[in-house]
Amino acid sequence: MKIKIDHSILNDYVNNLLLKANIPSQHAKIMTDVLLYANLTGKESHGITRLIMYLDRLRNNMINPNPIIRIFKENGPSVMMDGDNGFGPIVGHYSMKEAIGRSRKYGVSLVTVNNSNHMGSLGYFSKQAIDQNVIGMVIQNTTPNMAPWGGINPTVGNNPFSIGIPSGDEIPIILDFACSTVAKGKIRIAAETNKKIDPSWALDATGKPTIDPKEALKGVVLPFGEHKGYGLAVVFGILAGILSNADYGKHVTSLFDHSQLCGVGHFFLAIDPEYFVGINNFKNNVDSYIRFIKSSKLKCKNEEVCMPGARSLQYLKNQLSSGIKIESVTLKKIEKLAEQFGIQDRLIK
Repeated sequence: MKIKIDHSILNDYVNNLLLKANIPSQHAKIMTDVLLYANLTGKESHGITRLIMYLDRLRNNMINPNPIIRIFKENGPSVMMDGDNGFGPIVGHYSMKEAIGRSRKYGVSLVTVNNSNHMGSLGYFSKQAIDQNVIGMVIQNTTPNMAPWGGINPTVGNNPFSIGIPSGDEIPIILDFACSTVAKGKIRIAAETNKKIDPSWALDATGKPTIDPKEALKGVVLPFGEHKGYGLAVVFGILAGILSNADYGKHVTSLFDHSQLCGVGHFFLAIDPEYFVGINNFKNNVDSYIRFIKSSKLKCKNEEVCMPGARSLQYLKNQLSSGIKIESVTLKKIEKLAEQFGIQDRLIK
């Protein structure tokens, strides 16, 4: 069952929990923004439920709560950064900020990052670029959790990515998904809420399709579009992992493994349209292109042609005004987590 929580109440609760966990105030605010963005846009698997995993790693000394994120190599628009094993949302925010700033000067900037952790919903970071009238692309590598095309063992990460493109009067474009049919976090939520899953999502431990999310969590997720999603995952793993000098393949550690650091890598690309065609001209033409695409005759009545990310941003707008819908089981887990940090307030009244 889902419960509606006012955005401001949930924002303050999560921020206070992070402060109690001794996260610096500026970092706590960024992490709260990133986590709630996921819930606001309907990506609950990457929302506040991730607090449990993040703070578990913190208590096991697997994450640095106050990282010194630094540039260790640079040449004009090209930068390599060390995340100092900080929380992924923090590392991601400052890395995209660096890419945006350099794109203003050079037109394009590429920032690779190593020694980092899971960033959450990558759409937050491409929107960070959009808000500055810049095209943004971000890729993250993951621990191997997906079967390669033709295989049944987890030898490929589902390596998520996001691309954000600013527009004028139209809703901006935000492409944001992993290379698997669904994110593994969605299967985890299905397991927590005792819901069945589509058999195209995952294989069980024996390599057979399953509708049982608990069995799926013992197996592997499957690539979207068969060989197409698999191919993108391979390339994205190279760009985010090998190019950044981060861990890759079997060396990337899961959030749930507290025996060693995650070693995640990131790839941030920022493109300033002003440098190429002028921002106003660019946004006007993007608007025109969007309107042309949406002019298609509809396949069914009462439907519409949706651009990538449009529904998520509309969902965000609606939930900001009416409240965020969150599974009650997730809220109870967050309350239990908060108790461990001395917070007795309840989200479920």
